[in-house]
Amino acid sequence: MTLALSTSSPVVSVALADGAGRMLAWRSLEAPWAAGGALGSLTQACIEEAGVGLLDVTRVVADEGPGGFTGVRVGVAFAKGLAWALGTDLALVSAFDLIAPQGDAFVPMKKGEWLLRQAGSTVTQVTSAASPPGKGYGRDVVDPSMPDARNAFLAPVKTVDPVTALPAYHAEPSISRPKDVRILGGSSGCP
Repeated sequence: MTLALSTSSPVVSVALADGAGRMLAWRSLEAPWAAGGALGSLTQACIEEAGVGLLDVTRVVADEGPGGFTGVRVGVAFAKGLAWALGTDLALVSAFDLIAPQGDAFVPMKKGEWLLRQAGSTVTQVTSAASPPGKGYGRDVVDPSMPDARNAFLAPVKTVDPVTALPAYHAEPSISRPKDVRILGGSSGCP
């Protein structure tokens, strides 16, 4: 049984499929700042709906991003911990494939900037006031398509070691370092 997770967008989703890839359960929840809490409850709901136990899971597939910095980290860490604890395989899948397994997909970076993956090509950064062609989400996107864990069963995944698995951010996080050297551990002005 395979448990797939997506946390790279404001919508968290979890899907459970049997060994033949038949969907047994799926749940999603809009949780833009609560991916960690949503993952646990959605996973439990899928396990209960399918009438199986967590120990029946033989593979965990996680959304590696790109997407929201914290959401991606939470999802990959949750999947790593679960795979390691259960002794199962861990696989990662691109958020682009969870949006559009066979087509063009885009995710927002910051206002007016997008990451675009055209089918069969590499990821490029696009600066545009309007969203790029294809499916995706972000501010002012009229008909958004969020990454969906159900698409993990249609997309290419890569099996990885749970200990060394890392998110695929494609860009630096939009956070800044503290400006005051005292916060960075410098000796100037520290008591």
